Amino acid sequence: MPARPDLNAPFTISRRSIAVAEMAQQGILKATKGRYIPGPMLALKSIHEGLKVPLEKGLELEKAFCEVVLTHQAKGSINTFFIQGDDRQTQGHDDQGDSSPSR
Repeated sequence: MPARPDLNAPFTISRRSIAVAEMAQQGILKATKGRYIPGPMLALKSIHEGLKVPLEKGLELEKAFCEVVLTHQAKGSINTFFIQGDDRQTQGHDDQGDSSPSR
């Protein structure tokens, strides 16, 4: 039976985890068409920083992110994101860029 992980120890940051974080950042930039939108980048940063500290401290970092998500500005950005997504669907575009009409 494998040993239980020590939740009080920080996660060991490896080259692989750094590469995954960089890929996630590129994915965010692609999804936002290169625009810097603070929410997704802050989420990624809180995850990356949370891995460097023990669990309790990491959870505190995530709580700070949750406070940002609940601001009026964040809610406006979220609404805009979904409105733009609905607009793409009504124009007959799906996420893969297919221009055939949606059903």
